[in-house]
Amino acid sequence: MKMVRNVITLCGAGVLVAVAACSSNGSTAAGDNVAGSSAASSAGSSSGGLSILDVAAQSGALAEVGKDQEYGVKAAVAAINAAGGVNGKPVTVTYVDDASTGTQAVSVLSQALSSGSRPDVVLPGSTSTEGVPLAPILMKDKIFTVTHSATTTLSNASEFPYLFGTIFPAAQMEGTLADELISKGFKKVAIVSADDELGQSGSSALKAALQAKGIATTVELVPDTSVDATPQLEALKAANPDVLVIDNFGPSAAAVLKARAELGWNIPAYGSENLAADNLSQITTPAELKGLTLLCLTYGVIGNPAQQTTAFKSFYQGVTALNGGRFTFGINDEIVGWDDVIVAVAAAEQAHSTSATALQAAAESLTPADAPLWLGPDPIGYTATNHYPVYGPSVWVYVPAGPTLDGSIKPGS
Repeated sequence: MKMVRNVITLCGAGVLVAVAACSSNGSTAAGDNVAGSSAASSAGSSSGGLSILDVAAQSGALAEVGKDQEYGVKAAVAAINAAGGVNGKPVTVTYVDDASTGTQAVSVLSQALSSGSRPDVVLPGSTSTEGVPLAPILMKDKIFTVTHSATTTLSNASEFPYLFGTIFPAAQMEGTLADELISKGFKKVAIVSADDELGQSGSSALKAALQAKGIATTVELVPDTSVDATPQLEALKAANPDVLVIDNFGPSAAAVLKARAELGWNIPAYGSENLAADNLSQITTPAELKGLTLLCLTYGVIGNPAQQTTAFKSFYQGVTALNGGRFTFGINDEIVGWDDVIVAVAAAEQAHSTSATALQAAAESLTPADAPLWLGPDPIGYTATNHYPVYGPSVWVYVPAGPTLDGSIKPGS
């Protein structure tokens, strides 16, 4: 554990120099192999270090999401390697472009696995859209997989034994929000979300949690390509709910916020962490946020003590050295990329091996002490039957909606 513990001391110039060496413009630097739209062999296997294949969106509709997450991956790898790597050997990452689609993700993964150089770890996709079709392939090939996909589809540890999540499964976040709505006495809830894997999974989980408590719910989904969500909000309004939940992440979020304001719909409204993860300063106006309460992760809110930890400061310094302090979306995009690497590295350190079964066994017993740069909940919550972190009440906070500044929510007044 010497390497992992030493990395905590690298909050200053050491990390910044190492991170700056990892170019974000497509060139190859220490720790990185860049493959563009086709798979490249990873140097990790030949060097004896930990080799990671990052299948992510470098082009297509999710390219900005993929780029931001890559900043987190690169910052984490630089910090780990500056501290000595994994068991004294370097972490290397090969980046391949899945073009924002599940079909292309499967294609580039297949190319990589048939190239003769098998990665030790795969990070499968920028979103659930790519991650879900990749997971069965990776399990069949017994490759240790670390994902930030929040869909409940992947949270079955028996079906996906070598897959570990680093973000809350949708059911956890939606369950937390359901508890809040019930505690406030709401009886009829309207839910709007995106018509994609994440939106369908999240809205279904929230609906189920509310209906289990006898709360009436109405759900409308907005296509990611929509620029006008008026029809969906009018349908929800016709059900005469007493609270609106906005669960959208991505392009449809702007359409929903605009339609709500134009309709003058002023019933109580909540935005989930999915909405909070958008860059609200870019997609909406202060007027459109009026009367909206956001459910946020504590480390995504300006002024919260979670942003003062040594791990968060290491993360933030490393990422801003790469992105110049410019965050396209909320800071969680970079955090999930960072935590994906931190979990893989901590499991390898504990296992002293890169075999999938050894990494699985080590990951199931990981604690924050094993992964001091982990930014998620404490305890992590992995067990033999649960491969996703347990995001309990202490990691959530409700704040009045406000602008996104430097990737974090500034609570409104």
